[in-house]
Amino acid sequence: MKIETLTEKITNGKFSAVVDYASDTLSVDIGDGSEPFSIPFNLVGGLMDFLSTVKERVG
Repeated sequence: MKIETLTEKITNGKFSAVVDYASDTLSVDIGDGSEPFSIPFNLVGGLMDFLSTVKERVG
């Protein structure tokens, strides 16, 4: 019997995200001490595009 992992934590420096495969969400902790916020999988691509644009303009 195979037991599947339903959550996964991804960390990069002070930023981290918890992927919850059971509920199709990504909880993101931006490292500022506030609560992580959840993003549905179907919005992750749009958020990445938006943040890339912000990074380009700030940098």
